[in-house]
Amino acid sequence: SQQTISQELEQLRASKGGSEDEISNLKAAKTAAETQVQELNERLAQINQAYDETRKSDSDLSALIAKKELDINSKQNEMAQMKELLAKVTGEKDTLLVSLEEKEKDIAGLKTALRSMEVQLTALQGELGANKNYEQDAVKQLEQAKALNEALRKKVSNLYVELELLRVENTQR
Repeated sequence: SQQTISQELEQLRASKGGSEDEISNLKAAKTAAETQVQELNERLAQINQAYDETRKSDSDLSALIAKKELDINSKQNEMAQMKELLAKVTGEKDTLLVSLEEKEKDIAGLKTALRSMEVQLTALQGELGANKNYEQDAVKQLEQAKALNEALRKKVSNLYVELELLRVENTQR
C-alpha cells in the first residue's frame, strides 16, 4: 500500500507537471491571443481613421463639385446674357446701317437738286444779263433761287452732320 501511494504520488507529480506545462502553454496562448487582439484593435482603429478620412474627402469633393456646378451655371447664364446683348447690338448696328444708307441717298438727292438749282440760277443770271426788260422778275426769281439754294445747302449741311453722327455712333458700337 505504500507502494500504491508512492505510485499514486508519482502519478500526481507527473500529472501536476503536465498540468503546469499545460497552464504554461495556456498562458503563452493567452498572451499571444491578447497580442493579436491588440494588433487587430490597432488595425481596426487605422481602418476607422482611413474610413473617416475617406468620408471627409468624399464630402469635400462633393462640396467642390457642387461649387463647380454653380460656377458653370453662372458662366452659362453670363454667356446667355452676352449672346442676347450681342444679338441686340447687331440688330441696332443693322438698323443704323440702313438709316445711314437712307441718309446717304437723301444727301445724293439733295446734291442733285442743288446742282439743278445752280443750273437754274446760272440760267436766270444769263437771262437777266440778256434781257433787261425782265430784270425785276429775274431778280425776284434769282432771290428765290438763292434762298432755295441756301436752304438746300443748310439741309445738306445738316444731313452731313447727321451722317457723321451716325458714322461715329456706328463705329462706337
